[in-house]
Amino acid sequence: MNLLASLRYLAALSEHRHFGRAAAACHITQPALSNALRALEEEFGVVIVRRGRSFAGLTPEGETVLASAHRMLHEHERLQQQLRSEAGHPRGHLRMAAVPTAMPLLTRFAARLRARHPGIVPTVLSMSSVEL
Repeated sequence: MNLLASLRYLAALSEHRHFGRAAAACHITQPALSNALRALEEEFGVVIVRRGRSFAGLTPEGETVLASAHRMLHEHERLQQQLRSEAGHPRGHLRMAAVPTAMPLLTRFAARLRARHPGIVPTVLSMSSVEL
């Protein structure tokens, strides 16, 4: 069972309040949605969905699962966005040194570097030409 997919199906059912429309919104068949929700109920050992001839609502336990589902799906989306935004961006520490007369130029460069690449932490050192 794909837990995140099942939680998405539960959220869709709660939103659409109809098995067929929820399944269509999730791009799956109605039997696949029903089977996933039954598997979710088996996973947690509680009845989540009130069933009759049609969707009859969520049980109190179902409402609890739905609240957690919303939080988990939101956190999953936030993590995906964070990883996408970090992909391809350099990270790490960068140590730079210059003679005292070049320090103003190097500190401005370090500030621009940090603004453009927040994942880089520059350290600027002033050294004599012999130390360099």
